Amino acid sequence: MAKGPGVVTGRSGTIGRVHFIKTDYWPHNTTLWVTSFCNNYPKFIYYLYVYIHLAQFLAGSGVPTLNRNDVHRHWVQVPPFPEQRAIAEALSDVDSLLYALEALVAKKQAIKRAAMQQLLTGKTRLPNFSDAWHTMPLQRVASIRNQRVLPSAVAQTTPCVELDHIGQADGKLIARSTARHSTSLKYVFSSGDILFGRLRPYLRKYWQADCNGICTTEIWPLTPNPERIYGGFLYGIVQSDQFIDMASASYGTHMPRADWSLLRNLQIFLPGIREQRAIATVLSDMDAEIAALDQLLEKTCAIKQGMMQQLLTGRVRLAEPEVPVRP
Repeated sequence: MAKGPGVVTGRSGTIGRVHFIKTDYWPHNTTLWVTSFCNNYPKFIYYLYVYIHLAQFLAGSGVPTLNRNDVHRHWVQVPPFPEQRAIAEALSDVDSLLYALEALVAKKQAIKRAAMQQLLTGKTRLPNFSDAWHTMPLQRVASIRNQRVLPSAVAQTTPCVELDHIGQADGKLIARSTARHSTSLKYVFSSGDILFGRLRPYLRKYWQADCNGICTTEIWPLTPNPERIYGGFLYGIVQSDQFIDMASASYGTHMPRADWSLLRNLQIFLPGIREQRAIATVLSDMDAEIAALDQLLEKTCAIKQGMMQQLLTGRVRLAEPEVPVRP
């Protein structure tokens, strides 16, 4: 058992993540932990270890390993104890803001999931809508845009989406490439199509295209039948547990892929187009709110990185806190 506060990092396998622990703790034998802070402020040492990027010291090819002797030889600059405490408190305040933003994002995401469960099934109706809903198979409302091309056959600046470009369970396009950087056969997709990752469908990779382009054949470009389903409503259906569960009834064990011959028979519960559009707008507004919070979270993370760069190198100095004079 180690006495808190403590600073712990991985010694074998996962290298570079640093954790601050306030209480007494039991460090695992695959970790390294601080046994003496050498009269330095513990939380400052935590931020210092985060800043120096411990992964740079890893050794070994099979299983990466962190040798503490390599880290101990690394030279660092440290300010006086009172300034260490001031720096740690400033960075801790930013961390508190980050934790609060992360909690708010998680809450908004949970609210959206609950709203989808209610609105996409007709359990909750929006005001001024009372028409009956109807059930029909997925293949009657959407289809795979089955047009394939070689990247050399399209403009080299054409957007190209690979499976790892789509975020997991968040509907975000986290990266993109162009046709000039690819050679294998691709699907063509159009703006408004719903791109769904058919490889390991349980990863929930989906994105509603905002442009024309090409994508890997491990992604299905689902195109809505505009006479029966609104594109935004189809996008909500693709995110639902019902759709993911059916898509996960896939073939293949090592590399499971969704089977359209099964998924096309999925029964979809549909209102009229006008109500579909209203539901999609509500969900889209929720997505926009979550996206705005995500941007604020990213901006705050960048601010914290900038603060660490300035404060932990001495480029910006913090004044020592004034000691109140007692009468």
